[in-house]
Formats: sequence, structure tokens, C-alpha cells
Amino acid sequence: MAEYMKSWVLMAVALVTLSGCAGGQQIDETDTAGISTATQAMQDEFDAVQDEFGGEWEVQDLGAPLSCSDQEGSASRATRYGVPDDASLAVLEAARERWAVEGYTIEERTDPNGLQRLFATKDDGTFRQIALGSNVIMLQGSTACLPEER
Repeated sequence: MAEYMKSWVLMAVALVTLSGCAGGQQIDETDTAGISTATQAMQDEFDAVQDEFGGEWEVQDLGAPLSCSDQEGSASRATRYGVPDDASLAVLEAARERWAVEGYTIEERTDPNGLQRLFATKDDGTFRQIALGSNVIMLQGSTACLPEER
């Protein structure tokens, strides 16, 4: 299990490294709260998913926001890993419903190895992913590129 989790960690690090606020996302200048509020909201959302799912999770949230690569501002990243059980498909369905209600565009994919992925994105660059395999469930996300608090 540890070796399997290690491969997931490496994959997540690669995704975080490659995803950094690219794609022309714009800073939401009407957001007066900024990055720390968005970061806390994302972490609270992930905590709620963990509570709903139960079991033990490995939390690998980044300690500080990363600078956006194509503009001023920062984005926070969070990644959580758990061990799937019989209720895992229900977690996938609950995430799909929650994210659709919150205005995300939802895409689904099943990898050749059977890993089920649910991607959720917003126009502002906010990203969520939940992936479910036979040995791991992964929850990953990033905030939009936002300014520091004003």
C-alpha cells in the first residue's frame, strides 16, 4: 500500500507542478477576501468529504499558496488520499452533485487501469478532482488565481 501511495504522491506532485494557474485565468478583482479565504474554503470542503467518507486520510495540502505562472496572484493546492471501501462510489456521486450545484463544469473519465476520475473546473481556474481506484481514493484541487488580502 505504501508503494502504491508513493506513486500517487509523485503523480500529484507532477500535476501540481504542471498546472500552476496557467491557461489565462484572471484574478477576480471583485474578491476582497483573497487567497487565504479561498484556501480555507477549499480545505473545509475537503474536510467535509473526508468526514462523509470516513476512514483515515493522508493530507498533503501545500502549506502556502504558489505564485501563478502567467499573472500576478497566487493559487493554493490541496491533495488528500484515502483507502476506498464499499461506500466509495457514493462519495464520487456526492462530489459530482455538489460540484454541479456549485457551478463547476464536470468531466468524467475511466482510465484503462480502471481508475475512475471526476474533474470539475470553473472559468476562473478553480479545479477539483476525485479519483477512485481499487487501492486509493484521491481528492485534489486548486483555488483560482487570487490576490493577497486587501
